[in-house]
Amino acid sequence: KEIKTHLKPGGTFLLSTPNGLKTKFVLGKPYNPFHVIEYKPKELHDILKKQFSRSTLYGFRCINKSHIKKEKQIEKTLNYKVAYYLGHFRFVRNLLGYIPTNLKRSVTKENVLQTLGIKDYTVDKNIIDSEGLFAVIKK
Repeated sequence: KEIKTHLKPGGTFLLSTPNGLKTKFVLGKPYNPFHVIEYKPKELHDILKKQFSRSTLYGFRCINKSHIKKEKQIEKTLNYKVAYYLGHFRFVRNLLGYIPTNLKRSVTKENVLQTLGIKDYTVDKNIIDSEGLFAVIKK
């Protein structure tokens, strides 16, 4: 409702959010502490449809096969699993804020992942299999 109030006639609003179908949970909450809710495609579609007559929902995901393979290997390691679960606790995240990112990434082995760019992602109508949702909303 708030977006609709502030969006000028003829204006476009772009929205992205993780795909709730792919959300990883720790202790019943989305792993990312900054996400209160991670909507599933149908939920987001229904919300947008209620407020806007013109909105289109897309999915986005990484298509870099070597990156995906390496990331899956890393996620199986004990260091990554421990960091993943401990990182969900606010006091741990606060402490980790004082540790350089490169050092943290070397412990979890995420430092071996290549930097991704725009060519490593695709945006299309396949919202079910996507990592994230991307909405184009027009007023």
